[in-house]
This record gives sequence, structure tokens and C-alpha cells, in this order.
Amino acid sequence: MKEPGAGGGPVSVHVVCHTHWDREWYLPFESFRLKLVDMVDRLLDILEAEPEYRHFLLDGQTVVVEDYLEFRPENARRLQRLAADGRLGLGPWYVLPDEFLVDGEALVRNLALGLRSAEAAGGAMRVGYVPDQFGHTADLPTVLRGFGMREACLWRGVGEDVEGHAFFWRAPSGAEVLVGYLATSYSNAAGLPPDPAEAGRRVREAVAELEPFAAVPVYLLMNGSDHLPPRPGTGRALTLVDREWEGDRVRVSSLPEYFAELRKALGDALPGEVRAGGRRSAVVTGELRSGRRAPVLAGTLSARLRQKQRNHRVESLLTRKVEPASAMAWLLGALPYPTAELDYAWRLLLKNHPHDSICGCSIDVVHREMETRFDKVEQVGKGLLERAEAALDRRLRAGGTEFVVVNCGPVRRGGLVEAVAPDADHLTVRAAAPGDATSASQAARWTAGEGAGDLGVPCQEVAAGGEDTVFDLELSPLQLRGLLPLLPGREILGMVVNQVRLSRPEPGRARIELVLGDREVGDLDMTALKEEVRALISDPAVQRVRVLGRRSRERRVIFLAEDVPGLGWRRYRVEAAPGGRSEGSARPDGPDRAAAAVTQGPQGPGLENDVFRVVVRPDGTLDVTDKRSGLTYPGLHRLTDGGDRGDLYTYCPPPEDHIVSRPLRRVKVRVVETGPVRATLEVTALYRLPVGLSADRRRRLRDRRHVVEMEVVTLVSLVAGEALVRLRTVFDNRARDHRLQAVFPVPRPFDSHYALSHFSVVQRPAVEPVGDGGAWAELPSGTWPHRGFFGAGGLTVFAPGLPEYAVVGRGEGLALTLVRSVGWLSRDDLENRPGHAGPGVATPEGQCPGRHELEYALSVHRGDWREAGAVDLLGRLEPPLLCLSRAGPSQTGNGGPGGAPGGGGGGGGPPAARGRRAAAAAPPPPAPG
Repeated sequence: MKEPGAGGGPVSVHVVCHTHWDREWYLPFESFRLKLVDMVDRLLDILEAEPEYRHFLLDGQTVVVEDYLEFRPENARRLQRLAADGRLGLGPWYVLPDEFLVDGEALVRNLALGLRSAEAAGGAMRVGYVPDQFGHTADLPTVLRGFGMREACLWRGVGEDVEGHAFFWRAPSGAEVLVGYLATSYSNAAGLPPDPAEAGRRVREAVAELEPFAAVPVYLLMNGSDHLPPRPGTGRALTLVDREWEGDRVRVSSLPEYFAELRKALGDALPGEVRAGGRRSAVVTGELRSGRRAPVLAGTLSARLRQKQRNHRVESLLTRKVEPASAMAWLLGALPYPTAELDYAWRLLLKNHPHDSICGCSIDVVHREMETRFDKVEQVGKGLLERAEAALDRRLRAGGTEFVVVNCGPVRRGGLVEAVAPDADHLTVRAAAPGDATSASQAARWTAGEGAGDLGVPCQEVAAGGEDTVFDLELSPLQLRGLLPLLPGREILGMVVNQVRLSRPEPGRARIELVLGDREVGDLDMTALKEEVRALISDPAVQRVRVLGRRSRERRVIFLAEDVPGLGWRRYRVEAAPGGRSEGSARPDGPDRAAAAVTQGPQGPGLENDVFRVVVRPDGTLDVTDKRSGLTYPGLHRLTDGGDRGDLYTYCPPPEDHIVSRPLRRVKVRVVETGPVRATLEVTALYRLPVGLSADRRRRLRDRRHVVEMEVVTLVSLVAGEALVRLRTVFDNRARDHRLQAVFPVPRPFDSHYALSHFSVVQRPAVEPVGDGGAWAELPSGTWPHRGFFGAGGLTVFAPGLPEYAVVGRGEGLALTLVRSVGWLSRDDLENRPGHAGPGVATPEGQCPGRHELEYALSVHRGDWREAGAVDLLGRLEPPLLCLSRAGPSQTGNGGPGGAPGGGGGGGGPPAARGRRAAAAAPPPPAPG
């Protein structure tokens, strides 16, 4: 190479041969797997036949090894030998995940599993390889350093403030990694030919493109691309090219080798400063989400939102319920820890986390197959949780009207809990005194604290009791005798027999009544009962037998469990109140708690507790008054619908958009719950929306023949003493090519806004500087990700599982995306993103038709998220609490009445008490530098 590199010294070129393997995308998984098997078969032959082909990077994810070996188990030793010899780069990830759409714990588990499986397969590459993720979370350096990795290699999201191809990246925790920036993509030398002359020419061109970014003359060329197989002869060709270059070097290499030489070339450069050839890259802090040089495809935050909600629920089930409950049961000696079962569940869940999968930007069949994986994980998770609850229930001896509230989180907290109540006109909930609450940190004394306290807790009935008939059979004694062997235990028709009543209501007739439930209640000797039945029907006087199955409807109450120790529990009991009068007007820890109540005003019913007053306007928006400050936030939660001519990657409004932000008529308001624990209003609004776009996709159709009506029902709730307005919105989406948002204006414009990330809270500008729009690979979208809450201007919105929000105008408010409907995987006619981002395939299911149920909340307050106590409020919205009682299943109360989905993720601390093997893989606290 005759042209000198940066700084005038000799040029060193590292060519990393690789493939980028999307497991599912424009083809379903099994179709791509057949191609994967062919590719790896070819790769093994090349590596074994050509010593000059020194190394191949198998895309930084070990799941492809599993996928391959399921079809080629006989090649396991070949793979292991090549990996052990450094010829095959495996890991560090299990799958290459999207970083913004999965929980922080999922990123940790992904790396832990990837490193473990890579080591088992021959050796792990310990470089944070994230070549094609759609931007990068601010907390990634923290995660990487926690696993001992000091370098990262990435492409998208780097802004124009970075001038070099090497820079230091610092997380909010202070953890730093050295980044090898793939300034010209992870395919900048794809398909190098076996001809030495042509290969040399291609390498020179690739180095020339990188030279403007070069801080030091050490270059990284990536010889590979999406699903691209290796080419034989490439290693030999580069060896010949290297011999011809005087003073310069080029060779087949690996990422660890590249970073070793890069660090040596940087010498004693300070962290945050890389200087060479007059160029300087200052330390980069925070998230990487710029679309200046490469598109970050921000519309994927809201593509197929229902699947993102599902992922959140399943992640939360595992991390905030199943794992800590199983760990507590194991520590109590009540249950073996389900290591294998959880490992299986995590592998399945992580297979839904690659960016083409969880981002919603694949063909429809891929996302239908993802639902099957979610189903399986949920089945395993719910089964394991039932076992853990039953084991804890037995160990803690909850029975009768006594129950135990278990806190699966790491910190002391409280929240809304639902429990089974006895059949009495007036009820009270009694709580153990705070000193009787038991914490897992006192492992030697976990059986202490048996006595119940004498503290009343407000409760509220949410479901009446009773029984429903499941079956009613008229049988002869002979028929019944033949059926008895078919009932070996207590299970029947997917239910459990909890009580049997035998009677002879009239001569010649017998009656057998089975009381059924969802789970076992009390002890029942089925063998003895069968003998009683046989004796009954053996009486010659009995000619006919009536067999009834009745399913009990449990009477349920909600109450606020407070001061429950982290990884511990607190005892309660629900009982008939003495004197026929409901009791419990005080918090467990002493001071009075003002009740949540429905109020009446000039505009109709409203809500009030000791923190907020909520008034529903005729147009369905909410005026929320903070009683602590006296400040009112008017017009919150305005539903606003606009057109979207984009694709699954990118939101793009039509040039002639039509915004719908007001219902057709005055909304209907109905009182659902009157308190004292939770007060709820139902707000029903009717909107008329354009059914879709015009043929040229430049405007929304507005004539009467092309509109649909959409009813939106929102449950608005206040809980006693809580600084949250809880919202549950339900609608049936019948329109196409549009985006529906809930808009929250603020009294005064703001300059910046904040959002919860995985392990930190990030700050962002209200207005993104664009400069010369033509120079952008993708113009700023105005939308942002969050991991549980976001806010500005004294307003915080909590929306776990709904990851996209936007800034309204120039800081006049915030908007939460409720649905985004588009029908194309990719389009090449968008004004804000030149060209395709994927194949131009129609994806009609991306329009997200049908029923949508969304839960979120808001809080108004002084100051920012710290003054709001946002982390604690997020924990109250989705408390990791279990209510153990042999009288019924566990429920914890987030959302509105009628049983909202449980669980909850997002950022307030470690979400699970890990089991033995997983705990060993957990990262230690990161160290800066």
C-alpha cells in the first residue's frame, strides 16, 4: 500500500471474516436455518482445509451454534476444536438483542448464557460485539464491564461529535469501554474475492473510506454481511497481498487481535482522549441514538406494540415473580430450585429478543411464531410460580382467613393486593405489626414472626362470591360406578375438587355435589370419599343419582399492603368485622390514609384522594390538580390520531395529514368503583377516523365512505394515598396507516426531558438539532425509548411495556404511543429515510387490527423524577407482591378493576433473586476506566 495511513506511519489492516445471521426476518426461522446449516457446513470445510483462513466470527451469538447442531450433532467436536484453537469466534451473546426493547436483566442473562455456552463450545470472545443494533443504550458499557469486557464494536447511533474510528464510551455509572467504531458499516469489505489482485484493490478502497476517521493507522475491515457465506481462498489471497505490501500489513484477524493492536497504537492516551494525525475523539457519554451516519430505525419502538407488551409481561413474570419466589422457597427448604426449567424458559424468551424479532420488523409469519414462544415461556413461568406459591404457602402455613403477602423485590415496599374474603356482610383486614414482618436477610430466623398484629387496613370488595353450575348429570348407580375409576385424584375437567356434598333429597334418589375451583383448597381424602359414594349407590333403594359440579366464585377484596420487607413477607388476615361494621381506617404503619373517592362536580363525577383531584372534561381529557402544590395540569390524556405512510422501521406522516384529536360527541362517564381503597371512573369516547391512505399515499381519506368509528374506553383510577392517576385504555383498531397517541400537555414548555433507562435515568433535549437535513441517513423522529417512565415539566408518565414516547412541539408536552399501524416491512419512498431498510414486503398484520388493552399512569409534581419519587411509584404500579392463601390464587393489583395483567419490569433495582447457576454469572459492580 503506497498511500500512508493516518499519522504517516505504516498501515495495519485487520480483516475479520464473518457473517451477520438474522435468525428470522424476511424469511421464517426454519427457512433461514436450512441456509445456516449449509453455510456452517461450508465454513468448517474451509477452516479445516485452509490454514491461511485464520479466523471466522460467527456473528457474536451462540444460538446459531445450537441451531446448527440440532441438525448436525455429529459436527460438535469439529466446532469445539476450531473454537478452542481460536479459528472460530463464538459469543459473547446468546442472541444479538435489540437493546432498548428488552429489560436490563434480559441483557445480563443474554450475556451470561452466551458466555457460558461459548465456553462450553470451545471458548468465548470477550468483546461487546453489537454490529447492527438500532442504537445503543447508555447502560451498555456498565453491562459489558460487569462481565469483564473492556471493548465494544458497533455501527449505528454514533453522532457527528465522534471524529475517529476509536473512542471511549462512558455510561452513567462511570463504566467505560473502548469502542471500535464501524464507521462504514459491518460490511465494509464484504465478499472479498480469492483473486489477490482484486482483493488488494478492494482492501485499498475500504481503507481509503475509513482514513478520514482514522485516529491511528490500525484499520478494521469486516468481510461479511447479512447471511453471506464464506468464500474459499480469501485467506490465501490476503496472505499474498500482505507479502506484496512494503511496510504495511493486512491479514485475516479477529476482534481481540484488532483491539490489542489498537490499544498498543493508542499508547498512553487518556480515557476519553484519542489523538493521532491531528484528530481527537472526546469521551462519548450516554446513549447512542443519532441517525446522522446510519439509520437507527426509530419506528421499531412502536411497530407491533402488542408484542412488546407481551414481552414485558413475560419478562416480568420470570424476573419479578418466578425466580425470586422459587429462590425463597428453595432457601426455606420447601422446593428444589428449578434451574433446568428456568434455563429452558430463558432460552425461549431470548430467542424473541433479536432486533428483527422484538422490533416488529419481520414478515408476519415470524411474529406469529414469536407468539408461540411467548406462550411456552408463559406456560412454564406460570406453572413454576404456582409451585413456588404452593411451597411457600405450605412452609408459611397460610390458611383459613390468614394469608401472607410476599415481596419478591429486593427492597421494602408496598402496593395494591387482592385477596380472597370470607362470606360476611362487613369485612376487615388485619395486618401483622411491622416488627412481625419477616425478611430473607434474616435467613436463620425465617420461621419467626408468627403472631398477627392488631393493625386495621382499609379493604374494598371487588368480586362477589357465589357458585356457577359447570355440569348437571342424571346417572344410574351402575353408570356412576363405572365413572369413579376415571377420577384418580382431585382434578376434573381442568379444575380441582375442593368439597363433596352427599345427600338423599327424596326416596330412591341420591345427590352428589362437587364444589370445584382453580386450585386446591384445604385437604380432601378422595379415597375415603369414593368409598362413601360407593356405599351410597350400593343401597338398592337408590335408583337415580344426580351429580352436580359447581365452580365457586370467590369473594375478593383489595387492600394496600405496606412495609413488606424485601425478599420477605408480612402476615394478614381478612375476617368479619365485629359488630357488623367495617373496620380499618388506618395505614399499617400508623397515620391515617385518606380514602380514594368519587366526587360530584359541575361537569359530572370526578375522583379524589389525599394527593390528587381529577376532573373529566366533556371531551374526555383530564384536569389533574396536585393538592400538595395547588397546581392544576389541564387537558391531560388527549387522544390524538394522525396518519402514517411509513413502514415497520420508520414513522412517516403523509404530506396532507389529518389529525383527529376530539371525540364525535360528549364522552360518557360511569362510576365503576367508589373506594375507599380504589375509586374508578369509566370514560367512553367515540372517534371517527380515516380508514387509510389515498392511493398515492400522500393524504388520509376523509370522505364519509372511507371512515371508521372507534370507541375508546378508559378506566381512570385513584388509589388511596397514591400519587398516581392509573389509566387502562381499551379499543378495537379498525383503521390502517395511522398512529394513535395519548398526549399530556404541560403548563410551561421545557428544554429537556428524562426517561428511565435500564440502570439509570437519561436526560434528552426537547428539540433535536438537525442542521443540514440532507446529510442525515435518517432524520430525527422526535420519538424516544424508555424502560418504565418518562417526563418533563413536572409531569411523569409511567408506561411499562409501551416503550415509545414523543415530545410535542418544542417542549409543550409529551405523547405516549398507543398503536402504530403500517402495512409494509420496508418502503423506499419516505421523506425522512432515503431508500429501503429491508425488503419491500407487504405485512398486513403490521396494521395491528383488533382489540388493544393498555395500562399506564401519570403523576404531576414539583421538580423532576427524583422529587416525584418516580422509581418508587413505578414499583407501586407493578408491585412484585404475591398474596398467598390456600383459599385462592395470588393476585396483585395493578391496573383497573376486573383483573389486569400482572408483573412489571423496569429499572428500580435488581429485579430477581437469582438461582445458583445464574447468580454465578451475574456481573460485579462496574469500575470506571
